[in-house]
Amino acid sequence: MFRKALLTLLFVPLFIELGTRLHHYWRTGIFFSLKDGLIFYSEPAIEAFNLASAKPAQNKEQKACEILVSGGSLVYGYGPTKVDMQAKLTEGLGMDVCLEAAPGRTLKTELYILLNREDLPPRVVFLSGFNDILDVGLQEELRLRRMQVLKPGSWIGDSLFLNKVYRAIWQRDICRDLNTDEILSGIINLKTKNPETRFYFMLQPADIKRVSSQECMNQRKSQLEDSLIDIEYISFWDSIPKEYFFDACHLYPDGLDLLISRIASYFGQADQVIR
Repeated sequence: MFRKALLTLLFVPLFIELGTRLHHYWRTGIFFSLKDGLIFYSEPAIEAFNLASAKPAQNKEQKACEILVSGGSLVYGYGPTKVDMQAKLTEGLGMDVCLEAAPGRTLKTELYILLNREDLPPRVVFLSGFNDILDVGLQEELRLRRMQVLKPGSWIGDSLFLNKVYRAIWQRDICRDLNTDEILSGIINLKTKNPETRFYFMLQPADIKRVSSQECMNQRKSQLEDSLIDIEYISFWDSIPKEYFFDACHLYPDGLDLLISRIASYFGQADQVIR
């Protein structure tokens, strides 16, 4: 009897953990399920979350170009293997492109960095928005809070099941309003300083079915869009099929090619309107 109870105590938790991991792999398509307190795991996501609360370093190189593209990890070039986004965008748009991007950046940070650049090219594109809508800063705070309870490296901290239980019980329904005043102020200051530059905001594509807080994301997306009334805006939010994503916000190379072709098409239409 004692032996049977001991085996039950030993194997039942193992089967629960195994079932949780198999379900996670099936749902997300990501083999690694837990690292450094991240549950929906991918290497780009780790970089984005770890750097979200740090002040990103400004790119030292400020070469002359026709168009500057600003953003987070998508523009930075994270993928299953790192992508040379500058080369991809230059070829796809048929213009000399320079980048100002780093993992985890929000639009507030992007605006601040560009405001401190001496010269901007004729066109600036913000290809971003996911980190703002996801509230990447809050996600980092919650991750660190959970890691204080479930110590990484222990059998408790490495349990995907216990990590998901913790999130389900103590981290449900947390949704902060987006600080649109900071974004609006940054846009006004940037446009005032650079009256000859034309600014565009392109909401990057996302596969929101991989994110649990869809209601909150819709709320913050609406708030972000409301803050962009004084800037040319186009949304690619749900325009890329899900098979081109390897996680919620990063694309395979062929997905990037599809996105860049649509950006190029938009610029062609915008040029016709100007003429």
